[in-house]
Amino acid sequence: MTNHFFIIKKDGIYSRTETEEYIGPQSSLLETLAKRTPMVIPGIAAGISVAVTTEGMALAGRLEPNKLMLSTHFRPITDTKENVFLVPVWAAQKTPASAEHKLEWIPPDGMVLWFVTAWECKDADPTGHTPKCYLLARDAQDMRYTYLLPMPNLYEDGRICMGDSFRPSGNVPGKQYDIAVKSFMSTDWNNHLIGNAVNSQEMFKFDGNGKQVAPTKNWRELCKKTSHPNYAFIVKLT
Repeated sequence: MTNHFFIIKKDGIYSRTETEEYIGPQSSLLETLAKRTPMVIPGIAAGISVAVTTEGMALAGRLEPNKLMLSTHFRPITDTKENVFLVPVWAAQKTPASAEHKLEWIPPDGMVLWFVTAWECKDADPTGHTPKCYLLARDAQDMRYTYLLPMPNLYEDGRICMGDSFRPSGNVPGKQYDIAVKSFMSTDWNNHLIGNAVNSQEMFKFDGNGKQVAPTKNWRELCKKTSHPNYAFIVKLT
């Protein structure tokens, strides 16, 4: 059914059209919402929140400490003033030559890293299920959005490529979460799923001595906004 309205405003008369479409019985809609809308329990463990629906569950929290260890390949570059910097290439290369380094990277001001594990299982029981893991950046001043870092080993929705051998033991979600974080933090980075190499090298730049160099651009410009139902609930968490 289509309805037409005329609205009188200070500068003139406007026309508005609204279309009404039948979706289904109220009970079916409420049942669908109940399945998909997570029940969020903040602070179920130290800094960890859990979201549960009839289709699965997820654990999320700030990555502690708020930093990444970049164990990967870097190559030297120089600027117009002949200053030497190290930028990641994420894999061995001969021309120009790269070398392996293990460098600590601390997020720019205002960026907070979050880690999420999500189990997609109808009975919301993680037993026997391998969680999907996500690495996300959030703005400490505006938590409405989640961002994808410009680095490899991350899918477009922030899901981490943990490798085929990743199988956290146990059926306790908190334990699996801890195992996932430790596995992620100790794994070397490679160039799988590398996206914008220019933004990546701007974000993760170091001087010739391995000291981190702040990006010249706002970090939000180097990242992309991203989202997924598995972690949509974290936008309400601080």
